Amino acid sequence: MAYTKEYLSQFSYFNGILEIKNIDEIYDSLTEAISRKYFLDFTNSLIEENKQFTFVYLDLDNFKNINDVYGHEVGDQILKEISKNFIQYLGENGIFGRIGGDEFCFIYFKSVDYNEIHSLFKEIYHSNILRVNLEVMGNSIFITGTMGSVSYPTNCSSYKELVDKADKVLYRGKSKGRNCFIIWVEEKHKDIKISNMAKKDIYSMITKITDFFDNYNPLEFAIKRAVDYLIKNLGIDYLHFIYNEELIDGASFKSLGKVQIDDSKFENEFLSANYKSNIERIQQNYYEIIKDKKINSILMLKEMSNKPVKYIIYCASRTSRIWQNDEKALIFIFLRLLNEKLA
Repeated sequence: MAYTKEYLSQFSYFNGILEIKNIDEIYDSLTEAISRKYFLDFTNSLIEENKQFTFVYLDLDNFKNINDVYGHEVGDQILKEISKNFIQYLGENGIFGRIGGDEFCFIYFKSVDYNEIHSLFKEIYHSNILRVNLEVMGNSIFITGTMGSVSYPTNCSSYKELVDKADKVLYRGKSKGRNCFIIWVEEKHKDIKISNMAKKDIYSMITKITDFFDNYNPLEFAIKRAVDYLIKNLGIDYLHFIYNEELIDGASFKSLGKVQIDDSKFENEFLSANYKSNIERIQQNYYEIIKDKKINSILMLKEMSNKPVKYIIYCASRTSRIWQNDEKALIFIFLRLLNEKLA
């Protein structure tokens, strides 16, 4: 049993609930985290009592793919393991809850200070709690997650404001490529609109890119417009491609110099790397050319046939990134259109 009656009864909200409910009724039946209703009601009660705390939304990254590939039984075991990790890690410093599916929340009582919360998240990501390889039913599966946090009363004055802001910074983390955490900072995040961060559907993005190539002239202008569109809608900082052995910055259409890509590093047509050290180890020549750009994540596509543009590279700065299938589809379409026009 994850939480005991004695532990929960120290909180006035749970003490009242446990006078009329069995403790099993407030658990999520799969993970033994606190279930959605009771966790959110507890959060609201802390605000009513004017208790300071930090509230965190957590989504596991690409969890649907795990269920699709390994099955729901494996998925359920992962949810249990992640919940157990967090409950043990938080101990008496917090309460962990499940909102539904692969979505979790936790309350952290110990601090509302930005630097301390930042240290907390860094430890979570580097201590086999969240960014962790799990052995489940004979499968080794690497699990990452995205977190967004808001502190009361530092960042908000009501329950609605708390959950709205937490939702926004969580979504901000997803839009930056997942596998990261975002802490609410009023000056940085006050104007966030989730609708503005939501990606367009893959069909509309493909048709838009195709329209640039079909209807804009000259070709250099069409490429710049398509690259600007991809940078804006995918939340990346650069898009490079290699044309006649020159590394081209797609946004400016200027050469960054000669570059060689090591084909042996590709297990299939796609290659991704996070962190500068991995990029340097995997593609040293490319890294030497772009190292001043502070790039920490790349997704590279190799054209399998003999075409003018053999490689195209998405680059995202600052954070590691979990590249999505729709992002891979767009880089593939863009490369094919580029080669069709340059051939």
